[in-house]
Amino acid sequence: MAWETRGNRSYYYSARRIDGRVVKEYVPAVVATLAEARDEERREERTVERQWWQKETTEEREANARLSSFCLQALQLASF
Repeated sequence: MAWETRGNRSYYYSARRIDGRVVKEYVPAVVATLAEARDEERREERTVERQWWQKETTEEREANARLSSFCLQALQLASF
C-alpha cells in the first residue's frame, strides 16, 4: 500500500495483519501501478462509507433528541 525506496529503486508493498502482526508483501513492478490504483479506490470507498455512516449517526442522534423532547413535553402535559 505504499511505495518504498531502497537504494535507487522503488518498490510497492502491500501491508496486512496476520495473527496481529503486520506483514508486508512485495508487489511486482508489472502490477504495482494497478495495485496502487486499486488501493486508492478502496481508500476512497472507505472514506465515502465512513462519511455516510457519520451522516446517518448524526441524523439518528438528532431524531432521538427530537423524540425525547416530544416525549418529555407529552409527559408534562399529561401530568396537569
